[in-house]
Amino acid sequence: MADLEVDTMELDKILHLETEYMSRATDTIKAAFLIFREATWHTHILNIKCNQKENIIVDDAKKTGRQQRWFVPFPDHLTPTTRDKAAVLSNMACHDIGYLRKLIEQILEGTILASYYGSLLIS
Repeated sequence: MADLEVDTMELDKILHLETEYMSRATDTIKAAFLIFREATWHTHILNIKCNQKENIIVDDAKKTGRQQRWFVPFPDHLTPTTRDKAAVLSNMACHDIGYLRKLIEQILEGTILASYYGSLLIS
């Protein structure tokens, strides 16, 4: 019975450390994703209406602010809070997370999550 208690205590310690690591890892991945999205921003926006329930992004179909390059500066002046900015940057980011796949795999390498879902992360 004593061996079982030691194993349970050790497991609790491992899970606690894993939880702390995963929390830091997700914060790092989120920050990298938002920095990547801002650096590669290419959507022309006229206006952003932010409220508690939703953010309405008004697209500039005529691309009046177009510059002679693919990427354009993110319209910081249209997002009043960092939460709103993150929401807008995350909008329509379908393929962009794929560009960060290798970073995510390397950050999660050796974790219980990666071991458990390893085939899903590698495939």
